[in-house]
Amino acid sequence: MLLTEYNIAWAVYLLGFLVVYRFWAVIVWWLPLRILRQFLKGLFAVVLLTPVASERAAEWLVPAWLNFFYAVVLEQPDVMGRTLFVYALAAIVMLLVLALDSGWARYRRRKS
Repeated sequence: MLLTEYNIAWAVYLLGFLVVYRFWAVIVWWLPLRILRQFLKGLFAVVLLTPVASERAAEWLVPAWLNFFYAVVLEQPDVMGRTLFVYALAAIVMLLVLALDSGWARYRRRKS
């Protein structure tokens, strides 16, 4: 695959994610707590958008969920561990962003 095909594949993947994310946002809209809705939307984004380096080509990135399930099928515990580590880092970043968002919402509510 040429680099342009690689970029096109990621662009199509991201567009597909945006469509599915919109439906996910509608699904969690009924939840009463804003923080819970934001957490579920963030978790959804972390699971689907976290990239990891490909085993075949070091300069290419693949979705972590796909890499993890390939490693499960091929019984590669070291690849599974690296993928879970990347997921853990992405989840920590997501929780930090969620904390900042929650703090900002609380600040705006008190200011009004």
